[in-house]
Amino acid sequence: MSMFPPFRTPPPPTITPFHDDSIGRALTGNNFLFAGAVSAVYITANMAFYVPFIISESFPLKRMFVHNGATASGATDLGVFTNEGNRIVSANSSGNVLTQAGVSLIQYYDVTDTVLTPGQYYMAISHSDIVGTVFRSAAPIHATRQYGVFQQATAHPLPATATFAAMASIYMPMFGLSQRTF
Repeated sequence: MSMFPPFRTPPPPTITPFHDDSIGRALTGNNFLFAGAVSAVYITANMAFYVPFIISESFPLKRMFVHNGATASGATDLGVFTNEGNRIVSANSSGNVLTQAGVSLIQYYDVTDTVLTPGQYYMAISHSDIVGTVFRSAAPIHATRQYGVFQQATAHPLPATATFAAMASIYMPMFGLSQRTF
């Protein structure tokens, strides 16, 4: 038995659905490739997407972000949920104005500083209309289902408890969480 502690990779400064600590490694490792991201309308008004991610060390969550597309309209909510579907934090529950602002840029939302301990969580996004655009990428629906991505039909702002439903969309918005404030 080795006397050295097991090697752990510290969490990166940001985590997105396309990252190794989320579904990115599983999809690319199995030759399921994300299509290039494009600016397009949000898939369905008020729909939420829940994307699993794992952290191996504490992650001091400071804010969340979304990559806005070419048209700003409506409101976005971003959050983190437990593996059981209970909301830990969201931009809306932190008292933020959620209006989509700025085009073709990353918009950050402050959230209540929250330390996520090692484990599995879901990052979530919802948007209030289908006029506002976000950058999104296509991924095979069978693959997103296989790797635990869920959706919820009416979930804006994000609810206190998620109602996970099978993924029915091939699109994945570009969003994530950050442990930085700059």
